Amino acid sequence: MLSGAELPEIGAGDPSYSPTKDDVLFKVSTFLGPTYKFFLDRFEITKGSEFLEELLYTEMADCEPKIRIVGEGTVEFKIRILLKEDPPREIILPRNCYNGRLGTDLITWLNIKLAEEDAMRS
Repeated sequence: MLSGAELPEIGAGDPSYSPTKDDVLFKVSTFLGPTYKFFLDRFEITKGSEFLEELLYTEMADCEPKIRIVGEGTVEFKIRILLKEDPPREIILPRNCYNGRLGTDLITWLNIKLAEEDAMRS
């Protein structure tokens, strides 16, 4: 077990870390379902060794947490990604994850990507 002095500060990140285009920044795996890998400019969906699709962050319309109390003292946290398709399509990620080198979690990262896209359109 790590002592308090050894635990990384949340939000600190590694200032010397500069991810490349092909670095997997976040990975969300599901039991018997798809795996989601998040990169600097896109995310990929695979199932086993089969590549299903690649989506750019510019294709996202929204990203929000889905929180539900499922029992006494048990909370279920999922991430809902809404895509700019007609009709809109949603992807539900079964959990959030954290990248210590970036100093952020996945839902924060996705919302930053949405904000960057909004700023570019303005």
